[in-house]
Amino acid sequence: DKAEQERRRKLAFNAPKRIQKIEDLSEQSELKIADYDEKMMEYGNDMEKLMEMTEMKSKEEDNVASLMEEWEMLEAVIDEVSNI
Repeated sequence: DKAEQERRRKLAFNAPKRIQKIEDLSEQSELKIADYDEKMMEYGNDMEKLMEMTEMKSKEEDNVASLMEEWEMLEAVIDEVSNI
């Protein structure tokens, strides 16, 4: 319907800015993940710290996955709108 088409058109229009933001956020998360990996190596046998770092790393990995899903959706919307 027209309302949905207009919503998708607006989404496609704003997508490049959002994709840039997603790239920046993903990069920040990837740096955090690398930092957690380093800290996990430093903590060695401290199970409490390792568990804490593992949990934090997992949250960042989930965040990256979510951002990538949004990016893919935005790319699909751009493709869809450009083919209309």
